[in-house]
Amino acid sequence: MSGAGGVGLPAWAGTYRGYDDVALTAAASAGLVKRARGLLVSAPPAWVSAGERDGVVLAHKQEVRLDASGPAAARCACPAAGVCVHIVLACLFVHEGVAGGAGGMEVGAEVRAEVGAEVGAEVCEGPAAAEPVPEPVSGPSALDDLATLVPDHAIRRSGVVAGRAVANRLARISGASAGAETVVEAHRIVVTWDGTAVVIVAGAGWDGILVPSGVAHQRAAELRLEGVVRARRALGLGWEWPEGLLRPDGTGALTDDERAFLESVRSVLTGALVTGVARLDATVPLRVEATVTAARAHHLPELARALARVSEAMRQVVAGSDAVTDADVVGAVARAWAFTRALEAADGEGLAGLRGRAREVDDADDVRIQPVGAWTWQAASGARGATVAFLTSSGGEAVHQSVAGRARSQDPTFRVESAAIWGVAVTNLLDRTWTLQGARFGQGAEVSSSDRTQAVPGGAPDAAWLADAGVDRWAELPPRRAPRLLDEGGGLSLLRPTSVGRLRLDEVDQELVWPLVDADGAELEVRLGVLGGGWAAADNLTRLAESVGSAGLRLTHVLVRRGAGAPVPLSVVVVRSSGDVEVRSFTLGWPQPRVARGLLGGFGGLRKALEALRARVERRPEEVREATVPPVALLCERVREACVDVAVSGRQVLGEAEGERARLLARRCGDVGLTALAGALARWADAGTSAAEPEALLRVLLLAERASVVAAGEA
Repeated sequence: MSGAGGVGLPAWAGTYRGYDDVALTAAASAGLVKRARGLLVSAPPAWVSAGERDGVVLAHKQEVRLDASGPAAARCACPAAGVCVHIVLACLFVHEGVAGGAGGMEVGAEVRAEVGAEVGAEVCEGPAAAEPVPEPVSGPSALDDLATLVPDHAIRRSGVVAGRAVANRLARISGASAGAETVVEAHRIVVTWDGTAVVIVAGAGWDGILVPSGVAHQRAAELRLEGVVRARRALGLGWEWPEGLLRPDGTGALTDDERAFLESVRSVLTGALVTGVARLDATVPLRVEATVTAARAHHLPELARALARVSEAMRQVVAGSDAVTDADVVGAVARAWAFTRALEAADGEGLAGLRGRAREVDDADDVRIQPVGAWTWQAASGARGATVAFLTSSGGEAVHQSVAGRARSQDPTFRVESAAIWGVAVTNLLDRTWTLQGARFGQGAEVSSSDRTQAVPGGAPDAAWLADAGVDRWAELPPRRAPRLLDEGGGLSLLRPTSVGRLRLDEVDQELVWPLVDADGAELEVRLGVLGGGWAAADNLTRLAESVGSAGLRLTHVLVRRGAGAPVPLSVVVVRSSGDVEVRSFTLGWPQPRVARGLLGGFGGLRKALEALRARVERRPEEVREATVPPVALLCERVREACVDVAVSGRQVLGEAEGERARLLARRCGDVGLTALAGALARWADAGTSAAEPEALLRVLLLAERASVVAAGEA
């Protein structure tokens, strides 16, 4: 062994000149370094073996394998995750031997003698005491290593994803925020910014760059690259990002490469229809998933999200899940296909909006939050989950939200009732205020969470905090958002009504109608549908109406989603006569109303009407549905059914019966004024009988969906 055989330490050990207490604190923690320093005295490590590329050190009864990459690449058999105390101890042992040279080892011998006097002569008589004094090891220069980390090399080591994230994050900041405190020493460079320390150690290479302990793999790659970039700029070495990493402003025209990519996406989507949804196999979702990754690489995040929905819906159908229908798959394909066409036709600010923005997030300090609502949901792709909405102590009136959900393919056993957000069951989040630790706030309202995000419980819901929160004049609400191609959910608004009107049932639309009155006396109707699984929410709303006033409850806030139609209530904030504040969700658990007998008479008729409606729907669901759906929406559904039938079968060349069906639907659409849909149907019928026309089918399906949404909003 070169280190224990009398000819000095192995050459790779020279790297450990830079792994002193400061560097190891960055890799582990100050507590572990302090403990390892104590063990270095009380239980000195010893070499087990040392080769030309690596070596093994016995550190506190554990064998630790080291090489030139330092603690980041060290391996220890103990169960502790990350850089453990044994790795820190082994690194300190090699560092002392390298940095101290012969003198350092003489000090080590004196220490062993002192320990031996206290615990017995065996300590200094063992193999460690017999180690020869190594020759001093010369080491490389950290500054020379930094000079070799040019952009192409560093990004190749970090990965393009990390490179793109760092490039665009640094592009958003300037001045002092983009700089860093850089301390240069012979064997290491310490780069510090915003409380984050990265240590570049001479000779350790890319993997030996130290980042804070416990960060995820992708985050570690980003921190290494960001540390290199900030250090090079601070020391005047310069840094230019390679072409393609910086996100364009989006207003320029699509490049030829981007247009070719969009054409390839359409080829994948229409190819799935030619195959037939009923005959899809596991390779088709994988091909769509590949286009998701490519869309992100082309700086088209909105398209990537649309394609991800297609991929997940296909995966569910292939797996035989009953959560997704064939119509869901065809509809997702149509929307993604239309989005590629919209991208090609847009320019300027319109193109920038369609490109979308990646969900950039920034680390936040501990934030005090007040939940104002939560609700459960199921997406068209079959994913289920829950969302919590909350205010922050420093976020003004913005209503933030965080989501917990699972796709059926990822976790078939997941239940919405067990959804946990920040480690707390969603049903328990509404009971109090919380301090949110480790969350990452983006530019939108959604908060990104990780396994390290925690919610620390605080006190009861804060009445003083909520007193001025929300909108109390409906004229100040933002305009109702029109239906969008990829998102019909709408935004969140926290309303603060001064009073509420009488709850009633709209038997035509099968919705509970709840008038809310603002400070100016204006009335806003919020509507809660009772069909399609909305019975529990409708029952909870009825209980609330029964309880307000009669049970000593005072309604203070209503959280609604405002999309294409009327606002939909999600949750409420109420105050009891005792002054206690409660946040209640319509789709989660709801307490029984504590009201005196005889006070429910005003709601007896409403409950009877709801029960009669439910019985009628259960007996004749199709008849009730057709009686409540507008005629235009029913016609659009017949068009969608015709399209889905063809897409599922894969018979893109229309037969005589299918062609006649399309022509009949075209005439009916023309009769009710749907001229665009009628024309698309006629062209599909004429062209589809002689050749496969999957794009014509998708155009018809998309127009039918849009017409149906508009008809429902106007009804």
